[in-house]
Amino acid sequence: MPARNPQKTVIWFDDGKRPNVADLLEKEKDITLHCLIARKIAADPRLLDIARRNLEGWTARYGDSPPRALEEWREILRRPWPEIAALITDPGEPATRMRQSSPFAGVLTAPERRRVYEAFRA
Repeated sequence: MPARNPQKTVIWFDDGKRPNVADLLEKEKDITLHCLIARKIAADPRLLDIARRNLEGWTARYGDSPPRALEEWREILRRPWPEIAALITDPGEPATRMRQSSPFAGVLTAPERRRVYEAFRA
């Protein structure tokens, strides 16, 4: 009996480009970090203030003309927590773009981040 050929799954980005493995791992690492952030904030909603303070500090540095991403985060952080959590853990391209300028630095401890980085080390 001839051997079956497993069908290959090919993943494409929204821009039509085929990603390399490093790009996929980086995206998954960012999602994993933000899933852990979402879990921590769900358990202690006061941690959301870290993101708000980060955003305030970053915005103050730019004065009257902050980058568009910071304005977007300002609007996002005004939403109810379940909407914010859904956005920061979404694998889609808009959420991936927003995670590039994530204000959630400081929510995870150094050991928590290190465990994720070690898990995704190629």
